[in-house]
Amino acid sequence: MLRRFREQDRADLRSLAWAVFLYAAAGAAGFALVRVNHHLPPIWALFILGGVAAAAERQGVAVTDRIVMSVSFLPIVFAAVAFGPLSAFIVGGLSNATDFRRPYLRWLVYTPIRALAGALTGLAAGAAASGASGFGQYLLASFAASASY
Repeated sequence: MLRRFREQDRADLRSLAWAVFLYAAAGAAGFALVRVNHHLPPIWALFILGGVAAAAERQGVAVTDRIVMSVSFLPIVFAAVAFGPLSAFIVGGLSNATDFRRPYLRWLVYTPIRALAGALTGLAAGAAASGASGFGQYLLASFAASASY
């Protein structure tokens, strides 16, 4: 029994160390995005998209009888295409705001992962749409953002 408890503590410590690494990576990514002058939309737009993403995180769409998928990626992809990687980074981080429940360590690990995924989604959207114009630009950006998320 004592051995099982020690193993559980080691697993929790490894998860906590992983969470610290992820938060450091997310902080560095956020700093880098600000440093290269990615601009933000109005703050109310970020909070609305973050709220929609957080609400969507708690909802699921049944793909089959056994598979339920979250649709919270849609506001993140929209933020990536419409506003860029810094906005998608913030919306991705906000998407886990309402998912704070046991086990708390899972929430602690998933939140920076969502933010980093949002940033990468925004970078992919920007890279895919850099040479196109008009409708094609948004189509390519949307496809790249959806595929990368």
